[in-house]
Amino acid sequence: MTISKKFANYGFNKSHAVAYAMLSYQLAYLKANYPTAFFTALFQNASAKSAKLQDYLVEARQLGIKILPPSINRSFADFVADDSGVIVGLNNIKGIRRDFVESIVKNRYEYGSFKGFQDFAYRMGAQYTKEPLLLALINAGAFDEFGETRATLKANVDAVAKSVKFHGLNLSLEDDLEVAFTHVEEEPLLQRIEEEIEVLGFSVSPHPSSKYDPLVKSGWITPIQTVFEEGYMRFVGMIVDIRKISTRKGEQMAYVTLQDASGMMDVVVFPSTLAEVYQHLQQNTMVLAEGRVKRGQKGQWQLQLNRMYPMSFADKLLEDSAKRLQIAIRPEKHTPEVYAEIKQLVTKYKGVTPVELFLVNSKTLVKNSFANGVNLESKLIPSLVDVLDKECIKIVK
Repeated sequence: MTISKKFANYGFNKSHAVAYAMLSYQLAYLKANYPTAFFTALFQNASAKSAKLQDYLVEARQLGIKILPPSINRSFADFVADDSGVIVGLNNIKGIRRDFVESIVKNRYEYGSFKGFQDFAYRMGAQYTKEPLLLALINAGAFDEFGETRATLKANVDAVAKSVKFHGLNLSLEDDLEVAFTHVEEEPLLQRIEEEIEVLGFSVSPHPSSKYDPLVKSGWITPIQTVFEEGYMRFVGMIVDIRKISTRKGEQMAYVTLQDASGMMDVVVFPSTLAEVYQHLQQNTMVLAEGRVKRGQKGQWQLQLNRMYPMSFADKLLEDSAKRLQIAIRPEKHTPEVYAEIKQLVTKYKGVTPVELFLVNSKTLVKNSFANGVNLESKLIPSLVDVLDKECIKIVK
């Protein structure tokens, strides 16, 4: 065998391995040191309604990166990063043509920032001041910075469009023909989120479930969009749809749609469970649901409900997740046997409160391998007191 043939057997694979290793290292460095810029680049290369973009959005939010709505004064065609987070691009809004986006950016460059909704309409002219275009921008949150509610802008779209059509591009008449707005209270949060998803493919308003992100970090609940395998899981979300049906045996069951900040999931409530959770099944109500996640008939992820809790339970978990259980170990108790007992109890009484092990009279944190927090309402504390001393157990906020 010639040298060239021998090299061909392994050289190609090794050269690719080195190239991919270098690329992986570079990307990991950028993600760790410049996360906002890193995720902005990922967003720019993912299509608006792709599952990949949804995954990126969930991960970015978990890292504390803010996803900001499109801004008529700050957005460009694509996603851009600034000191406050990642601003959604105008091209991401369904129904907004590229020539419209280019005209917005050009007008802003030549004449400065838009002063308000009506100033935008008058400067853009009748060609772009059409109700479908303005409604898409409103629903995406592009005019939120001007302080008017989205409902107010929608209520006055028609009057503004007619005023613009009447005076054309004669901006000297803008003050004289300015529409006196009819002010309307803001739409319900769930409606705004649904409208954002319709025009953007994702929401930019803080979902009610976002409040419980600390429970995601503790591993207690799972964002819907991050499900990738079957298993027993918990979700916090809003019930946005309920369908009750009768089985062939005449028993009642239900199909529920649960929505969190990352997406939606179908929940199957079998007859054996329906009676236990019936009081929680109300539309537009937040709940904590748990059960086994499996593939549905069409391949989508589906939660087979086991239990459902009111949000007072989730609020208590949230409160506990902000606490820490500190365990101080005396020198004579610093043995593998004691550590094994502590680890066994922590594993048995799983919860959301992080555990910290210290040496007595020392601020040195003992290295531990606890993959979970603990449940402070369980029998954990009395059990730990049996292993250590009462003075060695402390709950801090």
